[in-house]
Amino acid sequence: MLRIERVDDMRYKFSAGDWSTNGKGEAQTTPRSIPHHDGAVDSGRAWMSKTVAFDRVKVTNNQQDNDPFHVILQSMHKYIPVLYIYHMPNAVMWMDQTTPALETSCLVAVIRYDYTEFIAVTAYQNNDVTQLKISHNPFAKGFREGSERDRKRTSTSPAYSEPSPKRISPLVSDVKTKCESQSGNPFMLPWANNRRP
Repeated sequence: MLRIERVDDMRYKFSAGDWSTNGKGEAQTTPRSIPHHDGAVDSGRAWMSKTVAFDRVKVTNNQQDNDPFHVILQSMHKYIPVLYIYHMPNAVMWMDQTTPALETSCLVAVIRYDYTEFIAVTAYQNNDVTQLKISHNPFAKGFREGSERDRKRTSTSPAYSEPSPKRISPLVSDVKTKCESQSGNPFMLPWANNRRP
C-alpha cells in the first residue's frame, strides 16, 4: 500500500529561490491508502522479481474526489510517500471491492525515503520546472516559446537549486518479527472510507 503523508504541521512559501515555513498549516486529513493498481496480493519473492511502480496514482486538491487512485493533498504543505508492506497468510484478489475483510493480515514494514519529500503546489514555483513540463506536454502549444501566451507571461522565479537528499537509504520502521492481530483491515481501504454513513 502507498500513502502520501504530511511531514509536519507547517505551511510553506517559496520566496527568494528557497522554501521556508510560513506559519501553521491547515488541519491534516487522513491520508488515503492506495493499493497497487494490479490488485494482486503476492509473495515477497514475486514482488522482488519485478519493478513495482505506483504510476497510476494521481494527486489532487479536490476534497470531493473519490477515485481510489487519487491522493488528496493540501497545497503549500510538505509530504512524503510512504510504502506499507503487509504479511497476508491467505493471498486473495481484493481489488474487486467485494472481497471480505482479511482479518489475518498484519503490518510488516513502513518504508520512507527522506529524499522523496515534496511540497504540493497548484502552480509551479520555479520557471525551469514550468519550462520542462511545457516542453514535454504535447497539449501545451500555447505555452511554448514564441507563442502569444508566452510573450504575455513574465517570470519572477529564480533559478532552480537542487535539493540535497538527507540520506540515500530508506528508513524502515515498524518492522515486526512476528505478525500480530491488527485492528481494522488495511485491505478494505480505500473503498471502506467511501461507504461511511
